Amino acid sequence: MPLPRGDEYLAAVQNPSTAFSDPELKVSIPEPDQFGIPKPYSGGFTTTFHLQNHSQHWAVRCFTRAIPDLQRRYEAIGRFLQSCADGFFVKAICLNQGIKVGSQWHPIIKMQWLDGETLNTFIDRNISKPGEISKLIPEFEALVKRLESLKVAHGDLQHGNILVKQGKLYLIDYDGFYLPELSSLKTNEIGHLNYQHPSRTAAHYNSTIDRFSAIVIYLGLSAVAASPPLWRKYNNSENILFRSNDFADVESSPLLIDISRISQLAPLVERFRVVCRLEFDKVPSLDQFISGNFTFPKITVRPPAPAVTVPQRRSQYPVIDASLSGSLSEHIGDRVEVIGLITDYHSAQTKHGQPYIFLNFGSYPHQTFTLVLWSTSLAAFGRDKVDPLILVHKWVKVTGVIGRYRDRLHRDRLQMTIELPSQVQILSGEEEARQWLGVKPSVSPSPQIRRPISQPDESVFNTIYSGKRATPVGTPSSTTSPSKKFDSSHFNTIYSGRRATPSGTPSSTTSPSKKFDSSHGILGGLILGIVGALVLGFWGFVAGAVLGYQIGKRL
Repeated sequence: MPLPRGDEYLAAVQNPSTAFSDPELKVSIPEPDQFGIPKPYSGGFTTTFHLQNHSQHWAVRCFTRAIPDLQRRYEAIGRFLQSCADGFFVKAICLNQGIKVGSQWHPIIKMQWLDGETLNTFIDRNISKPGEISKLIPEFEALVKRLESLKVAHGDLQHGNILVKQGKLYLIDYDGFYLPELSSLKTNEIGHLNYQHPSRTAAHYNSTIDRFSAIVIYLGLSAVAASPPLWRKYNNSENILFRSNDFADVESSPLLIDISRISQLAPLVERFRVVCRLEFDKVPSLDQFISGNFTFPKITVRPPAPAVTVPQRRSQYPVIDASLSGSLSEHIGDRVEVIGLITDYHSAQTKHGQPYIFLNFGSYPHQTFTLVLWSTSLAAFGRDKVDPLILVHKWVKVTGVIGRYRDRLHRDRLQMTIELPSQVQILSGEEEARQWLGVKPSVSPSPQIRRPISQPDESVFNTIYSGKRATPVGTPSSTTSPSKKFDSSHFNTIYSGRRATPSGTPSSTTSPSKKFDSSHGILGGLILGIVGALVLGFWGFVAGAVLGYQIGKRL
């Protein structure tokens, strides 16, 4: 049976009392986004929602890809979590009849919500305080050592599945978890490509599958703590410095060359180059890697070839052309990579005086896609001393979750909220964009089965937004988790003395809904024209029409 799309889950979660079978979830409230609708958090093949009931919080994970033996897996994982006293796990259960979409029930994972930061977000926020990052290294070593001693594996050890809360590390999302009693099953996933050994396949499913990922994270954390500028140079919001290309070409990897210049890490770089060339089953444990207590052949690293080669392009997520609204609509609620040309922008303030920027793919009002930067996003750009307006007229690759809303003129708008500058990568031009659009996402062991959509589904859309205020208010509702207050000094420094609005777009004091709509002028002209005709005849009609059109333009 086809699984629901992200927008269909959105519509269902809007009414928890009818969507869920679980008594606790039925009386919970979903965390809203800036538009007052449930906020989706997306992974590779799930759409996750944060629900709250008084002092209790849950993460509800809804699947957009079929997971074989899901119930059996989570029954075993649930028993393990109940018996395991280790603090870096969170409780999770599978509800086979979890969420009702239309007339059909679908499974969900109900997991304890942890109010922490993903590992890469923590690093980004603390990059000016390397001592805070260094404190995580022994914590991470202890976590990995404990997994080894339990003879279990997470299966997708990466930045998004490691949360940091008050200096402690926690693991979330157990879809690829390995337990001895599940050894007869096949793996559900081979993990994030920026953390996986070049030779890992779906055939590898045992207690050692986390070893290479652990080495990548350890070496990345150590390098960032020793040389913070490496973060700004190599972070792309989907890694801890490393990318899959670094594993495939260890001799000429710019990152490995840079890390090798850090004297205390140079021996680890030599070992890492060897590990990338080993068979997957021979990858050492993290302890063995750090100590060098494993057998590996000495290799001579040749200097990079002078010839310029085109890097291999791979993607963890679906890659979508920003000009194709139909393709974008099929992935609402999904994490994707969007490729396109940013053609204009709109800069303004909310009614609470907080600045925001809309970056459009296509000219208003006919844009196909919009990047939304709220005040907290602009603060992040300010910390990095990055002017978001440099993205205008640039070809870019953007990673994030696709959302949708309806503006006051009842137009569907597809958008993505940008939280960190690293989510947006500037491309060299149209040719590189074309190359990325030819990239397929990393192969998953089980096919993605979901109901297709060629045009926006109005019935689903109207259900989501029925009775909702469509204009962004710029601040979360009272049930939204608190966020850092925006420091306007960053924004004022960037835009001091600058005209914020290009020609043809509204001024910075105009709300998004006040953009010019020619229908107002035409309607005003018609009304006053009729009145003028009744009083003065033909010339009265002409005079009234002209006057009405001018008045209508200003409404």
